[in-house]
Amino acid sequence: MSIKTSTCHQSNTGRTLSLANDQVRPQAGIATAMFARRHALKELRLNANFVTDTATMCVFDIASLKHRLEDDADWWSIPDAELEEVNRGNVAFLNLGSDGRYSFTFAEQVQYPQVEMNLHVPSGRLFVGAAEEVTADGLEPEALRGGMFIDVQPGEYMLRVSRNGTEISLSLHLAHSSKRNEFDSLIRI
Repeated sequence: MSIKTSTCHQSNTGRTLSLANDQVRPQAGIATAMFARRHALKELRLNANFVTDTATMCVFDIASLKHRLEDDADWWSIPDAELEEVNRGNVAFLNLGSDGRYSFTFAEQVQYPQVEMNLHVPSGRLFVGAAEEVTADGLEPEALRGGMFIDVQPGEYMLRVSRNGTEISLSLHLAHSSKRNEFDSLIRI
């Protein structure tokens, strides 16, 4: 089983260039592998950067937010709407506290997670990056602001997140069952 990723980079001509590969190329000697038994990410270390002007990162399966495709572009800036989708496990909105450039790494484990949440992954196609690209206003993410797409086996996952300055660590593991998240306020890391 392979992991597929694709990233988009803005060129100096303003065109978006897309890269896609059937198997992740190790970056700087970092190994990639899959849990054979649980079909989840193991020893996976994918790195990417993104820029946000809304001080928010998101992680979601493209199919999980199809029902938001025709909503206003800022539907998720309404706290009740954001919290509803987070608690359903459709998206992880991670409020960062300030705009700017951030980097993230997916790893096998997050040492001291600040957030743990269930994430519904029906199609296996995850977007990770700036929340400005969340599904809305007839548009789907393209990783124009950085970030990346990650293909995993569809299922229910546990997402763990920690942050140190502008560096964010994430881990993703198959969960044994589907559970609703029970956050009573927006997630801030």
